[in-house]
Amino acid sequence: MTRPFRINRRMARGWDSLREKWTHANNQEEDQLRTILANEQARLVGKFGDPHLFMWLARPENHTVWAGSKDLLTLFAHYNAMLALTERSRETALMTLPDPLMHPRSVQWEAEGGSNLKNYKISNSGGDLWVVLPLLSKSDDNRLKDIEHTFLVAPSGQFSQPVFQQQGKNIHTTYRSSSGELFTGIIGAADLLLDWSWLRNKPLSQIKNGHIGPAFLKVSIDTDAKLPDGWTGKRPKMVNHFLSARGSVKHSQEVVPGLRVLSVDLGMRSFAACSVFTLTESLPDPNKFALPIGIDGLCALHERSFLLTLPGENPDHKVLEWRRQQGRELRSLRKGLNRYRRLYPLDALSDPKERKLYFESLLSEEAGTTICSHEQEIFDAFTDSYTCSSEEWLNSCEDLRTQYRHYLGRQIGEWRRDTRNRSFRGASGKTLWSIDYLTNVRKLLVSWSLSGQRSGQINRLDRAKRGIFASELLDHIQGLKDDRLKTGADLLVQASRGYLRNREGCWEKRYVPCHIVLFEDLSRYRMKTDRPRRENSSLMLWSHRAIPNEVAMQGEIYGLNTCDTSADFSSRYHARTQAPGVRCHALTLGDINDPVFMNILATENPGLDPVKLKVGDLVPLRGGEWFASLKQCRVNTIHADINAAQNLQRRFWTRHADAFRIPCRKHVINDEERWVPKSMGKRLRGSLGSYGWLVPTGHDSGSCRWETITPGRYKSLGGEVQDDDSIDVDALEDNTDDVLEATGQIVVFFRDPSGEVMPADFWYPAKSFWGMVKAKTVKALKGKNSRD
Repeated sequence: MTRPFRINRRMARGWDSLREKWTHANNQEEDQLRTILANEQARLVGKFGDPHLFMWLARPENHTVWAGSKDLLTLFAHYNAMLALTERSRETALMTLPDPLMHPRSVQWEAEGGSNLKNYKISNSGGDLWVVLPLLSKSDDNRLKDIEHTFLVAPSGQFSQPVFQQQGKNIHTTYRSSSGELFTGIIGAADLLLDWSWLRNKPLSQIKNGHIGPAFLKVSIDTDAKLPDGWTGKRPKMVNHFLSARGSVKHSQEVVPGLRVLSVDLGMRSFAACSVFTLTESLPDPNKFALPIGIDGLCALHERSFLLTLPGENPDHKVLEWRRQQGRELRSLRKGLNRYRRLYPLDALSDPKERKLYFESLLSEEAGTTICSHEQEIFDAFTDSYTCSSEEWLNSCEDLRTQYRHYLGRQIGEWRRDTRNRSFRGASGKTLWSIDYLTNVRKLLVSWSLSGQRSGQINRLDRAKRGIFASELLDHIQGLKDDRLKTGADLLVQASRGYLRNREGCWEKRYVPCHIVLFEDLSRYRMKTDRPRRENSSLMLWSHRAIPNEVAMQGEIYGLNTCDTSADFSSRYHARTQAPGVRCHALTLGDINDPVFMNILATENPGLDPVKLKVGDLVPLRGGEWFASLKQCRVNTIHADINAAQNLQRRFWTRHADAFRIPCRKHVINDEERWVPKSMGKRLRGSLGSYGWLVPTGHDSGSCRWETITPGRYKSLGGEVQDDDSIDVDALEDNTDDVLEATGQIVVFFRDPSGEVMPADFWYPAKSFWGMVKAKTVKALKGKNSRD
């Protein structure tokens, strides 16, 4: 079943500004519109939509779609976005059984004493680990019987020096993990795991002859918990109090000093930023960071904040330059492939002038890219073919594509051989950069493999006949993800236990263990105005949902518990003062010498003079590693990821006491404008005190003041009431508000709880609010750069 093609909102990014330039252009011929299109694409970089769609709109016969007062493209994009939301909403759950070939089930045995499955035996003899498995085999009389086979198991650092002892029906074991820590537990079931991708790519005759590839025995162990003194392994009941809405008294009688929480903000440059707060009744030093929890005599005191890094996340300048070089080579090959694809339409050109103009535009659009001498010779030899007859022209075009394809194939082959050396693995580590780079490498290889040799040729991957394309590279990427996931989760577990690695690389206890590991809840989070799109997509694509589950599983043995809290705009407000601010980047010498980066910087900061910039200066940049805000008219800076981790602590301990964002609908009542919140959950009502609406102040900025109204009045205006403490739609975004805001039905208002930038009791529309925040912060940044 094929899915219908739909114009979505991602394809239409940047259309508003492009349409405005098109409609005001004196010359609306296709060539002129394409020139404007190319300039807009270069200006917006990653915030630009589908250029093929816009080139289609530039054709004269399609101007009716956008010319005049009607903008059908935007309407279609919004309609399709709403349609996608409804299609994802299922009335009932759907279940599909696993495919026996693509998702086979493994053979399983029970440990000795089990009565549900066949039993296996495991023992340690002479320092080697042996296992006895009953397998269905042919006996002497040519019948199938369960016959026990003994196998030597390869050693594993996760299960070293095992000792087994029979106690009743159970087999108890004592063993050491890869970190040298001693564990005890009960042996459970075992699974026989095969390399299914290896088997799928082998002929059935080889498999029948015993060539099954590697085999793994996965043994489950019910490990005994290693709890600190006084811990039960259950989540403290007082945690439920902090997960409830402000104003609720649930479990407030359970709140006592001693609760310690580790908050985690998953990052891009480092694996995670962590912050530890503890509930105390002592009066803290005024200079220390403490959060009032709403109970007299108690506060949450900041103990420490730190970054957790994986191998490769602290690169030196040589490694950074090496990575830049790999990126440049990959982009160069991608541009070469795009140039090859642009050769297809040459066949359809009949007029010599059209041929020349198209060919010159093809090369001119690639200005700024490096074209080697051999590549230039290929194109120069073609320039004499503009005036040829149709048949000769087609032959020339075919020769050009053949020569360029051979050239590009050699380039890709040599590049691929070079990237397989060991230096790549040593310089990439377990970073997100290496995962993204390898993913882009595979995408390029797929694109090159599917590229046609003639115009109109369509190639598709045939998994049934040829298997998975570049399966080894795909397995390597998945293995890198799994390694990053498990290693990072182990770092978080050990950090929450208060352990650090000593000089010998062994874990050593330094701090008091934490009861709770607090994560950011991104399950429904889609804020396009908080984190950059690429940062959100990288975190949510695979890692964020998997890491909390892995930490919960690894931490269960130590009595750790996990929970989450909303992470909306945790990167846009200062955790200690609640002042809004901007993300910044500290310039390096490599940044100043990189024209691509400086172009991005100039695009995000119009009017920025690159001549006045120097190494170490803080400049506003989406996704920057520093967060800058105002404090008493001075710049206050902190590491952005650390600030986000501390913001999670603030949301948890204060139970979302700081209301800063409200999506509202416009109502006209007695000829007066009122902005009514789209929905009000318990958290928002608790922070604002009651139901209400926003009343305009009459200022040009669009500012409003909050005014309380009765619950009945609010409901009569169509407001939604949410009574679930754990999910508050006021703070979460599921794309619905974003779509409605684009249509003018919803306006999102923000405020400054600190009063540093704007009055604390004023609410502003999002665009004007963040515009004023950036303008004032950037003004304070000029001439002075400081860090906390």
